[in-house]
Amino acid sequence: MDSRLRALLVGALVIAVSLIVLAPLSARAEQALQPVSTVILKGYAGSDSAGIQDFKAGLIAFYNYAIPPAKVGTPPPGSVAYEMPSTYYDVLLNPVKYVESPTGQVMINPFYYQSVRFAINYILDREYFVQSILNGYGIPTLTAYGGEYEMLTTSNVTAQFANVTYNPSYANETIYKTLTAHGFQYINGKWYYNGSPVTIYVFVRTDTTARYLYATFLISQLEDLGFTVVPIYGDCSSR
Repeated sequence: MDSRLRALLVGALVIAVSLIVLAPLSARAEQALQPVSTVILKGYAGSDSAGIQDFKAGLIAFYNYAIPPAKVGTPPPGSVAYEMPSTYYDVLLNPVKYVESPTGQVMINPFYYQSVRFAINYILDREYFVQSILNGYGIPTLTAYGGEYEMLTTSNVTAQFANVTYNPSYANETIYKTLTAHGFQYINGKWYYNGSPVTIYVFVRTDTTARYLYATFLISQLEDLGFTVVPIYGDCSSR
């Protein structure tokens, strides 16, 4: 596979939260003047409060919070349920060779190596995220990073990675082979390059509980691999 395409497939954690949308079924009109639905709106870009207000105003026919398919009951007569993605949780990795720390120090970036980026997929426990953090309200998903609906057009490519599961041992072996081949040293359980610890700065969002909790888990996984990790906490809700 083209290395550029592989790089796109490394969006380490992707959890899809499903949204079930109910829409009326088209049916033959019993009366000549009875209208028949020809357009079904399946998506809505707005907040919960805006969605409720638009529903009350008659601008949309149905609004519901994202729920997994298993928690949906039998649709009412005359309706059909559609499953579609509504939210993604993911981890983004910086692929440039050198990065600058908050203090201005230029350091080599282990995520510059594609095999290291891909190995990170194996320290991300998607099932743990869905069950323990989202309380079952999600579906573990592997897809190319590029938008919530890109999975519809890339499924033929990503299907071959369906066997990617939580496997820290495999990740550790892959990362060890890659980094030692490029001059990194593994000493007493920690990674070094030219005598300095290999440091990873992780931005941790504090404005969303799910992302904060999983970032904490991810940091522990990176430290177990031998990296020195420095968390940077921030609020993205106002941006």
